[in-house]
This record gives sequence, structure tokens and C-alpha cells, in this order.
Amino acid sequence: MKPPIFVYEPFDLMIFETKELAEKYLEADIVKDYDYYAWDSNGTTLDFIFDGNRVEIIQFENSKIERNKLKEIIIQTFINIGIDPQWCENATWEELIQKSLDYTIE
Repeated sequence: MKPPIFVYEPFDLMIFETKELAEKYLEADIVKDYDYYAWDSNGTTLDFIFDGNRVEIIQFENSKIERNKLKEIIIQTFINIGIDPQWCENATWEELIQKSLDYTIE
């Protein structure tokens, strides 16, 4: 699992520098009740497991790579917050990941 970690609840992308920060921030009841999705910076899908109120983010051995889906979400999020759409569309994967570090939740 390669940080940063991206957690998406439709229309809201949260970016965390580490898995541990994401786990501290997320609330189990909310993640359970809504459609949350997660990826690492390679675009590998991650999953959630719950221990009471605690959320743990895990990666299964057979996790899919969904880089294109995550890229679309990152680009749309960046455009929504005012980043130049042309830059977003022309940015490499690595540039998008690097730029996302400017918007992490601590």
C-alpha cells in the first residue's frame, strides 16, 4: 500500500498522507452506512474492516488496479476547487499524485 491514501464518498474526495491518518480520521458508523471507496497512490483498491468504532484500511492480495477511475475523480475534484482544467487534463499520473499532497487532511 503506497501513500497517499485516497478515500472517496461520492462527490467528496479525502486525501491522507498515510493509512494511519486516514484510519484516525474516518468514523466507522459513517463509512459503514455510505458508499466509501479507497485507493492508494498506485490506484490499487483498498477496503475497510471495522472493529467497533475503529476503521482499518486493508489491501487484499487480489485487489484491482483502478488508476483510470481514481484519475477521473482526482481531476474532477481539482477542477471543482479551481485548479486549471487544462493542467488537470494534461498532468501525468505522478503530477496528479504529487499535487494531491497539497490537499491532504491531517
